[in-house]
Amino acid sequence: MDRIGSGVKGVLGGPFLQHPDLRWVSKAQQELDEKLRIEVEREFIRRYPMRASIYR
Repeated sequence: MDRIGSGVKGVLGGPFLQHPDLRWVSKAQQELDEKLRIEVEREFIRRYPMRASIYR
């Protein structure tokens, strides 16, 4: 019978922030991501104008 974690060499605690390597993402995906970011920012400004002014 194999025990769970029998091959584990260490234990990690969190939280961890991870920044993936995005160099392999296609140009079309990067453009779509930029459009989405802009739209989310517009919606945030529209819904929460007082909060949005803090980040300008």
